[in-house]
Amino acid sequence: MEMTDTARPASQRERWLKYGANVVVSSIVVVAIAALLVYLVQSRARRFDMTAAGLYSLKPQTISVIRQNEKPVKIVSLHKLPPPPRDPTADEMRLWEARNAEAARRIQILRDLLAEYQTKGRNITVDSIDTLKEPVKENALIAEVEQKYGGEIQAYKNFLDAYARQHEQIVSLCAAELEEIRKLRPPAEIDRETRATFREIVNTVDGFPALLDTVKATIDRELKKKVPDYRGMAMIVRDGGLLPDTGIAALSSRVEAIIQRLNQAQGNEKIPAELRQYMTASLPRYQEIKKICDEVIQTIDKLGDLKLDTLRRSLQQRDPILVMGENDIRIIPAEQIWKTQVDRSGRTEATLKPQFAGEQIITTAILAINDPQKRKVAFIRPGGPPLTEPGFLGMQQGVLSEVGQRLRDYNFEVLEKDVSGQWAIQSQMRGMAAAPEPDEEQLKDAIWVVLAFPTQAGLPAPVGAELKRHLDRGGSALVIVAPRVGGLEEALSGWGIEVKSDLVAVHEAVEAPDGRLPDEVQDALRSQMVFLLNEYGDHVITRTLRSLDSLIIYPVPVTTRSVEKVAVSPILPLITPLKTWGESDQAALEAGQRVTFEPEKGDLPGPLTVGAAAEKEGAGRLVVIGCPRFAFDFPEVTLLDSELAQQNIRAARFPGNAELFMNAIFWLAKMDSMIAISPAAMEVSRIRPMSVSTLNAWRIGLLLVGIPGAVVAAGIAMYFKRRD
Repeated sequence: MEMTDTARPASQRERWLKYGANVVVSSIVVVAIAALLVYLVQSRARRFDMTAAGLYSLKPQTISVIRQNEKPVKIVSLHKLPPPPRDPTADEMRLWEARNAEAARRIQILRDLLAEYQTKGRNITVDSIDTLKEPVKENALIAEVEQKYGGEIQAYKNFLDAYARQHEQIVSLCAAELEEIRKLRPPAEIDRETRATFREIVNTVDGFPALLDTVKATIDRELKKKVPDYRGMAMIVRDGGLLPDTGIAALSSRVEAIIQRLNQAQGNEKIPAELRQYMTASLPRYQEIKKICDEVIQTIDKLGDLKLDTLRRSLQQRDPILVMGENDIRIIPAEQIWKTQVDRSGRTEATLKPQFAGEQIITTAILAINDPQKRKVAFIRPGGPPLTEPGFLGMQQGVLSEVGQRLRDYNFEVLEKDVSGQWAIQSQMRGMAAAPEPDEEQLKDAIWVVLAFPTQAGLPAPVGAELKRHLDRGGSALVIVAPRVGGLEEALSGWGIEVKSDLVAVHEAVEAPDGRLPDEVQDALRSQMVFLLNEYGDHVITRTLRSLDSLIIYPVPVTTRSVEKVAVSPILPLITPLKTWGESDQAALEAGQRVTFEPEKGDLPGPLTVGAAAEKEGAGRLVVIGCPRFAFDFPEVTLLDSELAQQNIRAARFPGNAELFMNAIFWLAKMDSMIAISPAAMEVSRIRPMSVSTLNAWRIGLLLVGIPGAVVAAGIAMYFKRRD
């Protein structure tokens, strides 16, 4: 059979050309695709945080804040890695290397996190400066601070320029006065008082110019520094610095004493005429010296705070962070960025590895410099000692000190008011001074945290009337209610909220296992009036808290009803597989007895809620939580998660308690953008509960249908493939 040209086999050269062209085209396509991918990736940077604790990612609360940042903010991390020691031993070198490695790790964490602020925030720029290796950048930062806050610096520079002239005037006047004194020929016999006056005059006009020259030399040396201490120089001029009684204030006092002596001596006929003549003639000259001194002092006292002084102090600290706004600057020292915590919850005390805590502090600083007005939170208690005191110098720590400190960290001013007035009397009887309490004016625009607790005398809590007055004038409040506390009905009725303080929410009894449970928390949850919550209800305060654990002890049922012009929502539902109800026999619970649901005795059937949030049209906001201990320091807020502690992670076992408190305060303060999961709470690993439909989709759709279906489809495809 004869072959045609179309069926002719390709020659080797043709095959090389064909396959070579395919390789070239394929290579070009691959390179083009790679270049396109590189361009797309680099045009918009993407970072992935693979750490378990999310060290390099901003938390929801921070993102919520910085996305709404309207004013320019610059965050600068200052650090330095010290050079190795001279002629080190092997042990010293290993120690230096270990310390430097840890310092470098921390610096990198900060750089990555600050990059997130710039990427995800608005009007935020960041920088990182090694003050040893990058002196040019450090000088640029100093120049930037001088330019931003130049008005303050210029006021100090103007003062120093003016003082240089005033210094010369004072020295000249003193020298001239000394010459006048030397011209005198005082008699051998003069009275003791006159002798003392002239001794004071000579000591002043002869000695003080030399002292002022020393002050001037100190100023000249300080001005040669990279960041002069302008404020410090002004105070040296005024008070003499480390050398007491050498400044202008001391000279003014000395001259004032001389003027008084001269005025008293003018009519004294016992003083020789020549001396009296000098006293009369010299009085205006001393008054001129006094006038110049007083002008210097007045100028110094009018000088305000100096932002450059803040920068100078930061450069002296170890690895600080600067947060710079339009009109203010904040320093965050390294001790606040990396906190060394101590686990005191177990039988032994173990110091954990320093943990990064800078995000919350940085975010708070951004809030503070953009909103310098401090909001106030007033804890209104029915008596007893202060509850938010941190405890130091032998003082007992308040049971709400942790949430009090969190409020201060978020730039709130924390106040406390004892409405009974008994604590001040009791302190006075013990010989102790009670801390001053806020007056009516200070409390008027504060957010109240009303602690409706029983008084020590067993009387009704005297807070109901005060709460009603505060709410009626448009105020907002968080009310924390304990069982058996009445007197709140009138204040709460207009908000559609009722507290069943004669009841305690309980769950059915749990049979004890053989032996003690290994987890103390699980063991405690067997108590009928102890609940573990991780569902909080559908309200802006609680939506972000879902799946965070909260410990609720001794809860009080709270009910809601519709009221015109009031938006009220129940929160904190007691969701548990166990039966729940409101128990009326509180005496049995306190005695540790097991109780059962008995509706005939007044028990309230479940399901129950132990909180409510309400907003009144044209008025304030109100949150009521029927759990007296929910914000207490221990164990609710400060108990550590023992499993995470073993991984050197300090995280609260019940993060929902403090988050619920802070979210309530943010909502009451109308700072809704802050209602998100805080950096502290994000240390806890969370698995959100699935809905029934989602769970069925995974169980049936994927496991029973999806995977077997994929196997069957693959088998069918393989069958037809082989058949062909």
